Amino acid sequence: MKNIKGLYNISRTKLFVMWLSITAISFVLSEMGSLYDRIQGIMSLIEDYKSLIVNGVFCALFSAVSIVCSYSFLCYQALNPKIKKAHLAAVAIIILFLNFFISLIIDIAYDHVFPSYASPYLLDDVYDSCLVSSLCSFIFTMHFYGQVISVYERERKSDAIRLLKFQLNPHFVFNSLNILIGLIEMNPREAERFAINISKIYRYVTKSIGKNLVTIEEAFFYAKYYCDILQSRYPDSIDYEVKNAVNGYIVPMALQVLIENAVKHNAPSSVNKLYIDIECDSNYVVVSNNIIKNLLYSKHAPSEGVGLSNIFKQYSLMEKKRPLLKNENGFFRVYLPIIKEIENYVQNADY
Repeated sequence: MKNIKGLYNISRTKLFVMWLSITAISFVLSEMGSLYDRIQGIMSLIEDYKSLIVNGVFCALFSAVSIVCSYSFLCYQALNPKIKKAHLAAVAIIILFLNFFISLIIDIAYDHVFPSYASPYLLDDVYDSCLVSSLCSFIFTMHFYGQVISVYERERKSDAIRLLKFQLNPHFVFNSLNILIGLIEMNPREAERFAINISKIYRYVTKSIGKNLVTIEEAFFYAKYYCDILQSRYPDSIDYEVKNAVNGYIVPMALQVLIENAVKHNAPSSVNKLYIDIECDSNYVVVSNNIIKNLLYSKHAPSEGVGLSNIFKQYSLMEKKRPLLKNENGFFRVYLPIIKEIENYVQNADY
């Protein structure tokens, strides 16, 4: 809830803009009656510019008071999250009466400072002020809770993405251990080297759990490193090329999962080599590999694969574009959308 509480620290610029907006609304509403009565038209308003200026100052002062009252109520609610509804309702009523009382004081002071513009209908003016005040408070509160809903939605997506990454983590470890077990039986020395190298990849994996996105440059660096590790497991059986990194972001571990799937679902050997190619076009990171003996995926495989399904779910939470799968000309290709603007996403997960 750290991000929710941060909403109460509204910047001065935002408060100033909100104050100007509510002042304008209050001014228009307060002048509606006089505009209706002044059939003569706009010229009468221009001639009476002093009255408009005085009313504008009054609306500005009154709007500031309304914002302070509304903001105080929201802060009180934030500092007392377990407050009972009856208590909260009592506080709201107190603030409403406080607003009414302040409106009365401002109206009386207004009549004393500007006697030539004083209204003989004090209670009517206070009543109108209370209506305007209620509207101002409503606008301010709706704006605030609109932001709260947006923050909750971002946090919900961030939590969902984090859970998906925790699901992917043991999946990656399980497959790596399977490779390690096979190496131990064939070449214990190479298995030791593999374990050391895979620990570096795993350090990157655990680090990326705290991020919703990683740069393409970083993802490409560790993709190359992972391919080098797999080449030691399958000597003379895997060739790869990683090229054309561009500015942008993708979801963490996506390339490791796709490389891992390419090896897992094929049978790389010195006779039937596996070729893995990773590159960028204008909108996608394209990961492709040749299909050895047509063992990669059936039509239903994309929905059954834990790793691939996980990547799809992460993108569905973060991006309108979804990854694309293509099986053509003896190659299986996955197109990962490049996220070019990071402002709309929560980059670091909160712990």
